[in-house]
Amino acid sequence: MNKILIGLFSLLVSTQAFAYISVSPGYVNFGNVAVGSNSYVSTIFVINHSAETQYVNVYGYCAEFVVNDYCYSLPPHGSCAITAQMTPRSDGNKYCTINIASRGGFGTATLSGTATQR
Repeated sequence: MNKILIGLFSLLVSTQAFAYISVSPGYVNFGNVAVGSNSYVSTIFVINHSAETQYVNVYGYCAEFVVNDYCYSLPPHGSCAITAQMTPRSDGNKYCTINIASRGGFGTATLSGTATQR
């Protein structure tokens, strides 16, 4: 078991060593949100750690979340913002994964929350 965990840790460390972009925060929990209402708006930042412009592609279908993508072209050492808001139409636990890709790397942001009846 320890050998597997050490191998996985090494893989994660070596994968991240070559990534030129990062995503922060990687997880947003909107808590309890009433069906038919909107949560607060959360901002997710995409950061370019390289000396080159990174062209960013943001994708992921999120039925009960509104995601606004303001990331197209990231200047060297620049950043951009993605906004997300939970807008539930039915009750229950809700999840969404936003994928962020560029030639300089890949990142994700996971959105979650619980939709409740009013």
